[in-house]
Amino acid sequence: MTAEADRALELFYSYAHKDERLRDELNKHLYNLKRQGLIADWYDRDISAGTEWEQEIDNQLNTAQV
Repeated sequence: MTAEADRALELFYSYAHKDERLRDELNKHLYNLKRQGLIADWYDRDISAGTEWEQEIDNQLNTAQV
């Protein structure tokens, strides 16, 4: 893990799927912060196939700072 990743603020997106377009728009605005390693985001579309989705969401929600 790099020093940049160590200092990245972990974001958890909670949204209704009908509002996914708005989450995508927010993601565009935060892109430079992600590129600089200042933030790392996560949302439910990041869940891999075969993963226990409920447990993964709980894990991400409990470790996120925002």
